[in-house]
Amino acid sequence: MVQTEICMSEKELKRHGVLERLKAGRMSQSDAAQELCLTTRQVRRLLRRLEAEGPSGLRSARRGKKPNNWIDASRRAEAAGLIRGHYGDFGPTLASEMLRERHGLVFSVETIRTLMREAGLWRAKRRTVRFHPPRPRRSRRGELVQIDGSPHDWFEGRAPRCTLLVFVDDATSRIQAARFVAAETTVDYMSLVAEYIGQYGLPQAFYSDRHSIFRVNVAESAKSSLTQFGRALAELGIEGICANSPQAKGRVERANGILQDRLVKLMRLAGIASWEAGNAFLPEFLADYNERFARPPAEPEDAHAPTCSPERLRAILCLKETRKLSRQLTCQYHQQWLHVLPPKDWERRLVGAEVEIRAHLDGSLDIVHHDRKLAYELLTARPQAPVADAKIVQARPAPSKPPANHPWLRPFSPVAAARVMAERNSARP
Repeated sequence: MVQTEICMSEKELKRHGVLERLKAGRMSQSDAAQELCLTTRQVRRLLRRLEAEGPSGLRSARRGKKPNNWIDASRRAEAAGLIRGHYGDFGPTLASEMLRERHGLVFSVETIRTLMREAGLWRAKRRTVRFHPPRPRRSRRGELVQIDGSPHDWFEGRAPRCTLLVFVDDATSRIQAARFVAAETTVDYMSLVAEYIGQYGLPQAFYSDRHSIFRVNVAESAKSSLTQFGRALAELGIEGICANSPQAKGRVERANGILQDRLVKLMRLAGIASWEAGNAFLPEFLADYNERFARPPAEPEDAHAPTCSPERLRAILCLKETRKLSRQLTCQYHQQWLHVLPPKDWERRLVGAEVEIRAHLDGSLDIVHHDRKLAYELLTARPQAPVADAKIVQARPAPSKPPANHPWLRPFSPVAAARVMAERNSARP
């Protein structure tokens, strides 16, 4: 009798023992299924295979065969070469996307991670995990928009360092607006707010950090004063909220991290080397970003309010300062002298009056008094006060010096003084 040796795994041996007991009638199908973590239907199928083929029928049919996700060595080498040549500093997720979209090579993220680890291009980062209580998302789009500026070497030396302003909707994690600027300034934020309002409407609130653009950081005046940006939001009916920590506005902070990874590398591949080209590239990139990472809101209703007229929006989103007109109807604004050209019969009314100077986003200036624009001209020098009544101002004469024998210069003598008084009294009638 020829004996055949059958190699079985521990799992298959356990199945064989349970099925033998079931076959012998020492346990029920339900007990066997519970012990093997199978259904009764699977138990019956295994029992039929055991009766038909013996113990060899319980062995896996794929033993000794390549797995379905087996990758040919040539494809692995091709992918590894492309990663080393073009995507060496990419993350596994972004590298797998580039291989699929640009080269037609479909690999899972974990496979790319393994290839990069074998090539010494990837090493897992150790992160310190800190617990921050999660804040629930707003339910509707437009209820809360998180805003932030991210200074970074976005063009990797091909252009000067700059800052990317980012507006992220809290309900959807969708990037609503973004723009490259030189630095975080009130004018740049107002300009992006105008673009946002023109496209989506008025949101209910903006969520920012505690930068001096958004908050007066002087303790004595923090409760009573508003910044130019805060004043504009108040006039538009938008609530301005300042976060106490970066984690509180985690949606926009997380978006900044993704942008510093993906946007930088994609602009490198596209050969972008200027702010203007970067801003032109942003709409295409943001469309792809929102398709990948945005999520639908909990409620479909839009919380944006209808926008105001362009004229009112222009009058609000600007820098406003108050000046007092001189007797010559002039005032100074940022080292510029402005001369108001009053309407007819307004000269006396405007002398000493307070006017509002509005510096618009396009660089133009308006002088407003009681909601009325005043015409003005720029002076090249500081105005001089006119001579009163057209009189010629003469030089002040030098003071006269009395002679040495003047009575006022004589030393005081009581006897002489008494004699003089006696002479005066005798001369009286």
